[in-house]
Amino acid sequence: MSWVAPTAAQEIELEITQIDSLIFEVIDSPENPVSVLEAQVDLEMKRISQSIDLRDDQIERLRLAGRGDIKRFYDRVEQARRRFQASNARSIPGEPIEPHEIAMPLQASLRKGLFGQGSLFQKVVANSLDQQQSTALQRHLSRINELHAEGAVRMFVVKIGHYVPMTSVQRTKLTELLLENATWVRNDPHHSFLIVIYRFGKVPREKYVAIFDETQMKAVDFLMQAGQQIGEYLEQEGVIDDEE
Repeated sequence: MSWVAPTAAQEIELEITQIDSLIFEVIDSPENPVSVLEAQVDLEMKRISQSIDLRDDQIERLRLAGRGDIKRFYDRVEQARRRFQASNARSIPGEPIEPHEIAMPLQASLRKGLFGQGSLFQKVVANSLDQQQSTALQRHLSRINELHAEGAVRMFVVKIGHYVPMTSVQRTKLTELLLENATWVRNDPHHSFLIVIYRFGKVPREKYVAIFDETQMKAVDFLMQAGQQIGEYLEQEGVIDDEE
């Protein structure tokens, strides 16, 4: 039996399948992404319920908002598929678009999370809670963020101790320096350590000079440069923006 080359239409369909695989490879069950995303909505509501009691009508509104965010994301996926098909069918001018060019921005959105700032879910949270609930929730989230920031920074200080041997006094001073206004350390299990390295590189060098000796500063300078490079990666991934 002779081999038959796929038609152009078949090749495009194969590449669209590749696009979907690239987009959803960052979630736990890429073969069933809707269920995973709906479970994330339930998890977001559970986190809120840890600090306040939600009424049934609030739960329903939040669930509907989460589904709305999922639908908005899938609308973007469908638009990307059509754009890819149009490009590769030569119905728009220019070079054909590669699958990864289409997939990466959408994958970055999944990495960042569909239910964060600017989402329908967060808008409903802001608009449906009463003042007492809102105050309690913000207090709870602030405390969670503080604990996460402290944990991420302390882990970073321990790990870089392998490259920059420090005295206990230096470790304490570095930890305190990095914990100043450390709200930038997001509760992001995939990127929190990289975010700390990135922000390490943003601290004015003279503050490190006040802590470390000349030999140690050579390693510190290397880590600061690494932080700048990691910042470019995090920006491409949609984890940070260029103003952070």
